[in-house]
Amino acid sequence: MDSVALSDINQGVLLATLRGFAKHGFSGDLEFRHEGRQILRSVSEIYIEGSPESSEEALESIERNWPFLKSWSEQSGTVLQVMFQRGKITKVRRRDVQ
Repeated sequence: MDSVALSDINQGVLLATLRGFAKHGFSGDLEFRHEGRQILRSVSEIYIEGSPESSEEALESIERNWPFLKSWSEQSGTVLQVMFQRGKITKVRRRDVQ
């Protein structure tokens, strides 16, 4: 499989994962890393009282952050951390793999 196709697949998987957590009002941290040619994730959930953001607002937060998230998916050597609160992305950052 060529690298362009694999990059498109990884971006689709990343986007679907983020949308799934957002739609269900997730609160906590998601961490993504490259392992070989695929993206792996780990989840750290926290409990926050109150109702989740509307699905529309949560999904809009993904769209706002997508350029940064997409550019990460095309690189390796860094870990992507995405913090959610009630389904809405509150912070996104990259850090070097240690």
